[in-house]
Amino acid sequence: MSLLNVNQTKNIRKNSVLTPTNYGINTPFLFTHYSQKIPDTASSVLFFLQCVLWFFIAKKDNLAKAERQSAKEVVKALIDGLWALILPVFILVGLRSGKFTPTEAGVIAAVYALVIGLFVYIQRIKN
Repeated sequence: MSLLNVNQTKNIRKNSVLTPTNYGINTPFLFTHYSQKIPDTASSVLFFLQCVLWFFIAKKDNLAKAERQSAKEVVKALIDGLWALILPVFILVGLRSGKFTPTEAGVIAAVYALVIGLFVYIQRIKN
């Protein structure tokens, strides 16, 4: 005679899936702290290998180094791109201050980028 009848063994098999709660681990903690370790490490290693590969390719092909820009040219480029550089600051300040939600921030960013692209940088919408 067995210690467990048939119905009890079926329940054990069904409920024997290992869950974090069986071991006293908080499930949100598990996902927030451990779910991204492997993908983050893999992407970092792949990015490093890509940089090393491009370094050796550039060295082998004797690619020319970029010329250093003068301070005057850097300041001019910053001033020319100031309207575009304000956009992330505008979004972050609006979100942090509670003026709008993330969805509204996306809409505001799209409209702002459209207006700046059309009227400040004078880009045309082509068919």
